[in-house]
Parts: sequence; C-alpha cells; structure tokens
Amino acid sequence: MMLMFTRYYFISMNGVRQFIALAIFAYAMRYVVDRNLKKFLLFACLAMSFHVSTFVLLPIYWLIQIDPKPKYTVIGSIALLVGGNVVLGMVSAVIPD
Repeated sequence: MMLMFTRYYFISMNGVRQFIALAIFAYAMRYVVDRNLKKFLLFACLAMSFHVSTFVLLPIYWLIQIDPKPKYTVIGSIALLVGGNVVLGMVSAVIPD
C-alpha cells in the first residue's frame, strides 16, 4: 500500500529536484556573462548534484562566445535537424514499440 500511496509523492519530488537544479543553473548564467569559469563550474556542479539533467547545459559557457554568422547558423541548424532525425531513427529502431 505504501508503494501505491507514495508513488505520486516520489514522482513530484523528481520534478522539484529538477526545477531546483534549473534555478541554480539559471543563477550560474550570470557568471557566463562575467566570464568567470570557476564560479560557473561551482554552481553548475551544485546544480548537477540536485539533478543530472543539467549536465546538458554545461557547454553553454563555451557556446555563448561563438559569433553567430547567418551562414553558419543555417548550416548548424540543418546539421542538428538531420543529425537529430538520424539519431532518433536509430533509437527507435533499437527500442521496440
């Protein structure tokens, strides 16, 4: 009975952990603007200690200094679209319906 009654509690706590991690990571973004790598990594690691999904946001520190030229933006968008479709096709072929 405890498993059935507490299921919603544990599911909602996972969401709370993820939002806390995102809030900490949003605070760390000020150090991206200030170009302070040590403090950014400190807060990013703190955020990752709450929820590992914030690991995906770690490259923002280095991606933000890329100069977005229109030609490269279009090429990068097409590459992400095609690459994402290829990866999605590979994953859906491995995982059965």
